[in-house]
Amino acid sequence: MTSILVIFGLLGIGMVLVIYGTIAKNRWGINLDPVSCPRCNTPFPQIRQPRNIRQALWGGGTCTKCGAEVDKWGREVTAPKQLYPSGIVETEEQMRSALKRKLIFYSAGSFFCLTLLFAWLGIRPSVGQMVWKAWPLWMSIIAAAIVETVIFTALFYSASIYLLGRFVFKGHRPTSS
Repeated sequence: MTSILVIFGLLGIGMVLVIYGTIAKNRWGINLDPVSCPRCNTPFPQIRQPRNIRQALWGGGTCTKCGAEVDKWGREVTAPKQLYPSGIVETEEQMRSALKRKLIFYSAGSFFCLTLLFAWLGIRPSVGQMVWKAWPLWMSIIAAAIVETVIFTALFYSASIYLLGRFVFKGHRPTSS
């Protein structure tokens, strides 16, 4: 019964997004009107061939005459902004430290969630037990998950740094300053 409610809830949210997107003319909406290029007024064909991932996912096309990229509502799409100003490039050492930070955070989060998941699958309070009566059990499970996360993250980090240094960054030695 709850799975049916979840499915209909998700479908309802999707319908609300599509209806709102059609009214507000954003990427979630549906456009059934013919579209033409805003620069040269060339009509777009009804069957389109997307040239990039944005056009494939959200609609739109590229004008065959002038090359303007247009969304599904007939508005010209501007080029995406650069994430970094030109001239600013990260050094290899900055890239390595960012990779190490991401490696630690993602592996620690993954190990912690997996440890809690495995504990939840193996040890569950019975239906008769109240949640407030089972809190010492869950606190001990969370403490064990933290300890396991620290151990597995340290092992994974040391092994992955060794393998990255050995195979990915081979021949690239960090410069000492």
